[in-house]
Amino acid sequence: LRTLTGSDGLALYDAAAELLVVDPPGAPLWTTQASAACGQTARDSIAGRRRVMDRDQTPAVVAQPLLDDAGTVLGALVAVNTAEPAPGMLGAIGEVTRYAAGQLQLAELDASRARLDRAEVLALRAQISPHFIYNALNTIASFVRTDPDRARELILEFADFTRYSFRASG
Repeated sequence: LRTLTGSDGLALYDAAAELLVVDPPGAPLWTTQASAACGQTARDSIAGRRRVMDRDQTPAVVAQPLLDDAGTVLGALVAVNTAEPAPGMLGAIGEVTRYAAGQLQLAELDASRARLDRAEVLALRAQISPHFIYNALNTIASFVRTDPDRARELILEFADFTRYSFRASG
């Protein structure tokens, strides 16, 4: 993302203005003054608008909020530059921020789908298990008198199945 924006450094903050990551890590660019300026600019941008730190400051700091489709602030992307950011760089920061916000939304959507899939499986398991057990035991009972060897085989298979089911579901 730093390359796409053309900035000297990037910092990513969450919606509570907590620093998540800087790039490049450990670079001399991240002085105490620059880090404080990034944090303040990120907190200001979480209000929902791009903030450009006073251009007389060294380094120049630009913070762009990460917004979802509903306009909710997900965090802030902060670009740090040793030179004054050009208008093209400001546009690039805006585009990269929209891209990053989209990626965050896609990740949340994937996680939400995975949670939904797990919930559906658990709901189906809760509905099917009692019926399955009842039907399996009735089937085994029907073989007890007519085919005891088959009944014994079914009981062992049913025991293996239940052992596996309990182990898989915790």
